[in-house]
Order: sequence, then structure tokens, then C-alpha cells
Amino acid sequence: MATDLVFASVAVIIVAIGTITDFQNRWAPDYVSYFGILFGFGGHAILTLQQNSYWPLLLSVGGAAVFYGIGWLMFNFGAWGGGDAKMLIALGALLPVYQPITNFYYGAPWPFLATLMLNILIFGAILGVIGTALIFAKNFRTIIPEIKKQFRENRKYLYLSAGTIAVSPAFLFFANIYLAAAVALAGFFVILFFALKSIETISMHKDTTPEKLVEGDWLMEEITIGDFHVKPTKSGLETDDIKKIRDLAAQGKINTVRVKEGLPYLPAFLAALIASLFYGDLMLKIITALALGT
Repeated sequence: MATDLVFASVAVIIVAIGTITDFQNRWAPDYVSYFGILFGFGGHAILTLQQNSYWPLLLSVGGAAVFYGIGWLMFNFGAWGGGDAKMLIALGALLPVYQPITNFYYGAPWPFLATLMLNILIFGAILGVIGTALIFAKNFRTIIPEIKKQFRENRKYLYLSAGTIAVSPAFLFFANIYLAAAVALAGFFVILFFALKSIETISMHKDTTPEKLVEGDWLMEEITIGDFHVKPTKSGLETDDIKKIRDLAAQGKINTVRVKEGLPYLPAFLAALIASLFYGDLMLKIITALALGT
């Protein structure tokens, strides 16, 4: 129990530090995540020696490996930055197992790291909705013309989506309400996609100097200068690309780079971590409530 509290405390501290820097600079310093990984491995190695059992260290390495795989997927699909992925690895190393400390804890039959990951996804979705709504409200006058432009350029998809929504009630007669709802939602999400794309274009693209670039920044335009050429990718800029761009800036060949500015995601990590430590599995709670109708 005491060791769990130590690892949990370190986890909260490093994620809190990452959250602050994420708000300020839209990135988390690598040394914070690396400290969490080393502390997790080192602390569990000590437990392995004390308990004369390989399980503590094995679980820590296994937790980090599983979260490495998830972080790698999220990073390469462009959903997270490199700092988010590294912080997830640190949490896997620190908290492969956890004993609840509250009496009202809502435990799940699956491992604690699964609970933590599910809670991260829940709070990430909430953060995305709130962030998008705030961006829309702040840039309302400039976003509306861009939405109209997107709708004009993609009207065939929008007409198809609107038609899908219109005919979805017909599925009630030869299928069921779930299929009708799925058809309607499919059409709705296509329309929503183009609306969100407009918000992204207006509010989440910015010009930055090469000195401020960090690994994982999403490039919005191709850069071709002499023999150097780099295209936008889902995983963002790599360290070698950034170094070359900075070298070109030092030679006066490039001044700014256009990148996509994502919403800070580490606040979702912090909220999910606290919820996982003190309350339990929110996804299981939601599913149970829906199943029981409460």
C-alpha cells in the first residue's frame, strides 16, 4: 500500500508538471517523462530485490511496454504528440498495479492500467468537445464563412449525408431502432467532420519559428529548399527534420513554418489519473448505469 502511494504520488506530480507546460507551450518536456520511467523501473527493481520476486519489475516493464505500443499507435495516427506518448509510457512503468485507497472505489475486473487508459479516452473526448466549442465561440465570425466554403466544396458528400439522415427513419420498418440510429449518426458525423475541419483551418493553424519546433509538430505545408524536402505526415516532424529546418533558418533560407496546433491533451491525463486513483473505472460505471437504467 505504501509503495503504491509513492508511485501514485510521483505519477500525479509528473503529469501535473506536464499539464502546466502543455498549457503554456503545447508540449511536455521529455525529462519529466524519462524521470517517471526511470523511477518506475528503479523502484520496482528495488521491490523485486526486497520481495525476492521478479514480478514487480516484470510488471513495470510490461506496463511500460503495453503503453509504449498504445502511445506509438496514437502518435503515428496523429492523435497525440510525442510528449503525450512518452508520458503514457511513464504511467505504465509507475503504476502496473494499484491498490485502491478509498472505500467508494469502483473497481473493474480488468487490470488497473486498462482502467487508466479507458479513463484517459473518456476525459480526452470531453476535453476535445469543450476545446472545440470554445474555439468555435471565440472565432465564430471567421469560422462561419469557412464552414460555408467547406460545404460548397464538398456539397455532394453533404447532400448524401443529409439524404442518409432523412431516410434513416425508414429503417425502423424493416430493421430496428439501433440500425436507424446508426445510419443517422453516420450521416451526422460526415457533416460534423467538415464543420470541425473548418474550425481547424481557421483556429488551429499557425506560423512558428524553427527554434520553437518540437518533435511531433504537425507540418501543414511541404517544405522544399534545395535538396531538402519534407512532407506533412500523421506522426509529425522528426528530430532530423527539425535540425535541418533550423540549419536552413540559420542560413537565412527560411523564417517561419506553418504547423497545426493541437489541443493540450495532458490535462485529460491528469483528470483520468486522479479519477483512476480515487474513484475507479468510469467506463464500467457508465456501462453498468446504462444496463440497469439508473
